[in-house]
Amino acid sequence: MNNLLADDEIQSLIDEEKRVSLKLSDLIPFKNKKGHKEQDISIKRNDGGEFKIILKLSKLSHGVNHNLLNVLFFFHASFYFPCNK
Repeated sequence: MNNLLADDEIQSLIDEEKRVSLKLSDLIPFKNKKGHKEQDISIKRNDGGEFKIILKLSKLSHGVNHNLLNVLFFFHASFYFPCNK
């Protein structure tokens, strides 16, 4: 099984429209993690594959209140999992 994708396959995945049927309220609250808050979204493809999107918000690492979110430091990662056929 080849786990590497060609450049054109990667571009095709990037260009593919991804629809999320969640409301913003479905994403809140984010899960508390060490030093940040995190939420993930899974999007199923018609071929059985899946996209996973991870959103992270950093907590302030200094100051009086360590539970404040630093909304200026936002991280997004996207992953693709092909179908296991």
